[in-house]
Amino acid sequence: MGARYALPPAALTAWETFARGQCRDQGERFAAMRFAPLTGAGEGPDLVEQHFAGNTGGFVPADFNADGNPDFVVTTPGYGCVSSGPAYGDQGPPVDFIVSTASGYRVFDGFMGWIAPAMINRRGDRDVLDLPGGFNGRCGPVTTVTWGWTGNNIDAVERRNDSGQRVDREGCAQTPAAPRASSVAAVQPIEKGFYAFAA
Repeated sequence: MGARYALPPAALTAWETFARGQCRDQGERFAAMRFAPLTGAGEGPDLVEQHFAGNTGGFVPADFNADGNPDFVVTTPGYGCVSSGPAYGDQGPPVDFIVSTASGYRVFDGFMGWIAPAMINRRGDRDVLDLPGGFNGRCGPVTTVTWGWTGNNIDAVERRNDSGQRVDREGCAQTPAAPRASSVAAVQPIEKGFYAFAA
């Protein structure tokens, strides 16, 4: 599959338009960037940094919206913005998503972090990115944040703690929503003009 070795021109053009806007918002100048595929299961900061030499970003192919066309996760030193140094700290570089849609490729802002091909996993008919979290919220740890397609966007669609339990962004356990009563008799409307005290 050619997408494994190069970003399609339409995907690259969509990303460059997005990146130019990011650089403009930061008051910096954009410089064209080449992309090379990230390879291997153990991609870490040192290996990703190697891709950044010579103004090169990295990418991983996926299919987030199950349309059968390649989507991409891309990582760069700083969106291709020209600056005196990397635009990130220990948290990692910018990671964004390029998704194929009926109207062409769209780019979605992601997160700051380190990525690896092994983080892309299949769930049903589509791919997701399982990002190790490793931070503590108000209720406890969030060890995995799953990024995926919401129907019109890429966003965090699930979080889990170190026990595998679903949690919110604060590490608080999420309980399944209680089923709604379907009986019409369960709702007693108050007729117009009727006043109820202590209701």
